[in-house]
Amino acid sequence: MAAVALGGTAMPPVAAAAIAADTPAAVADTPAAVADTPAAVADTFHATVTGASGRFAGNHGTATIVLHRGLGSRSAQTSVTISFHGVSCHSARRCLRLEGQLAGMMTPQRSLTDVGHSYALTLAGTVAPLGHVSASGTATGTGFIRSGHTRLAVTLHAGAGTVRLSGQSAAVPAFTNP
Repeated sequence: MAAVALGGTAMPPVAAAAIAADTPAAVADTPAAVADTPAAVADTFHATVTGASGRFAGNHGTATIVLHRGLGSRSAQTSVTISFHGVSCHSARRCLRLEGQLAGMMTPQRSLTDVGHSYALTLAGTVAPLGHVSASGTATGTGFIRSGHTRLAVTLHAGAGTVRLSGQSAAVPAFTNP
């Protein structure tokens, strides 16, 4: 699933198509039109499993992770939903194809302005094949740089072990927040 940029914000193609279909062409790229659209606060990350423990030790895998931030202020705690869309492993052994959704909170962290804003994530939900999980992590934006990538690090805590993922967005301009 490729992300589509609309008004400088990366989002899933389905969300971008829905916005384009409901928005007159003359205002589709205006900041106000994008900011007022709930789907515009979605970020897509391409992630890999960077570590695992317990029953999942030695596993690997990749996933597309879509972060949907609530409409609250970027400077205050706000709701967040994360969807996992695992990439097929075909016949690879010890591969995790993560599918599911988590909901929770995204809390701004103190950071230097020119290195990008950072947010702490606290979530819970169900992710196959792990089952019910709690999760913690960080989402970090770009800072004073011509272009870069927003980053996401998430640890999924399940009864049988943990799985850590790291991901990044497509290239985005300076001072882009997740």
